[in-house]
Amino acid sequence: MELPIVAIPSYVEEISTEFADLFAQERLFNQFKRLMTAFPIAEKCTIAHMNGLFTEHTNQSNLNRFVTTSDWDMDELNRRRVKIINGVLKVMGQ
Repeated sequence: MELPIVAIPSYVEEISTEFADLFAQERLFNQFKRLMTAFPIAEKCTIAHMNGLFTEHTNQSNLNRFVTTSDWDMDELNRRRVKIINGVLKVMGQ
């Protein structure tokens, strides 16, 4: 059974700063952090389920719109994500 999410974890807050400028609005950035928090722990990775994990959740359509119609650069997000992963692996000596 999943525990409810009461706040964005500090590690998500910290790492997400690398992506903040990709989102034109704060609400889009907040949806990004919510998705990054829920996705790894959700038993079902549906938008409705992940949204429902938060104790203070908005209508799931907000998260759905973020995923399907928001105007943010997924290629740039992925480029930064790979750069972060490669940096961590380099520090670990792999």
